[in-house]
Amino acid sequence: MDNAQKGGDLDSVGGVGACKVTACAYNSSLECSAENIQVGNHAGQAECDTFQERM
Repeated sequence: MDNAQKGGDLDSVGGVGACKVTACAYNSSLECSAENIQVGNHAGQAECDTFQERM
C-alpha cells in the first residue's frame, strides 16, 4: 500500500524524563538537563550520544 499521508501530532515535542546515568554532566537529580539530545544505535541498543562525563 502506497500512501503519502503522514501521521502524528506536528505540535508535539518529545522530551527526556528520568536519566539513570549519574556520571553524565547533564544529569541533575536523575533528570536530563540537556537542551536537546542525540540518540544513536550502538550494538542494537539506543544510547544517548549527548553524554558528557561529569568533571
